[in-house]
Amino acid sequence: MVRKKNKKKKNTRNKKSKIDFNPKIFIAIFLIFLGIGATFYLGKIIYESKVFTVKKIDSNVKLDDDLIASVKGRSLFTVNTSYLYKRISSNNVEYKDVSIVKKFPDTLRIEIVKRVPFAQIKAEKFFLIDRDGVILNSGQRTAFDSLIAIELAARSNPLHRGAHIKEKQLDIAFVLMDELVKNRFFKKNPVTLINITSKQALYFNVEALASNSQEEEFSVKVKVIVGEDDFAHKLHVFESLINNKIKADLHLVKYIDLRYKKAYIGYKR
Repeated sequence: MVRKKNKKKKNTRNKKSKIDFNPKIFIAIFLIFLGIGATFYLGKIIYESKVFTVKKIDSNVKLDDDLIASVKGRSLFTVNTSYLYKRISSNNVEYKDVSIVKKFPDTLRIEIVKRVPFAQIKAEKFFLIDRDGVILNSGQRTAFDSLIAIELAARSNPLHRGAHIKEKQLDIAFVLMDELVKNRFFKKNPVTLINITSKQALYFNVEALASNSQEEEFSVKVKVIVGEDDFAHKLHVFESLINNKIKADLHLVKYIDLRYKKAYIGYKR
């Protein structure tokens, strides 16, 4: 009985010391590492290949020569589009959107959307401004043609190219401009100025068409006070007054106040 127990212990020791070697596992591990190495090597060849160097830059606007020189000849893989976006945007405030796309194997496509002047700010100079409130130029002494001028309340900081005007006053002026565009009457009777130095006393100047006894037409400047709301209704009232009640005496009118239920008309003395 004792001998049998010893035999069992001996067999157990032999089983513990025995290690199975599976060549399939070794080959699989080798092939994995070989594949990783080959992938990195192939990637390095592609990465450094002249086939993928930037040879062409397609853009809908003229780009800075230094910017073109910094990109051409480089691998398309190494071109940092985020950096290019910041560089182009920061140097050109008149660009609203910049899209940069890599077109393999050798082309960089840059599409730019420009800001469109929507009005002009009348301050110490006249500044072009887009619908987002971004100033597009450094200002000039004379007014720009065909754009409504907007006068805002005095500012502590002078206006400059690239500044973003976020005042509520400007938003109100833009709402009024939208209503003016909707009303066909103001195509023949253009508004030249919106003054919003005071929201409660917001007014605009209009070049209204008047006529004399000989039915000859001429334009007269009329100041129209509308306040800060209900523009559509007030513009309709103004049009009705011009075409009916004060049509014959329009050349004598100095201002029309439409802030109240009753329209008040001030005549020149």
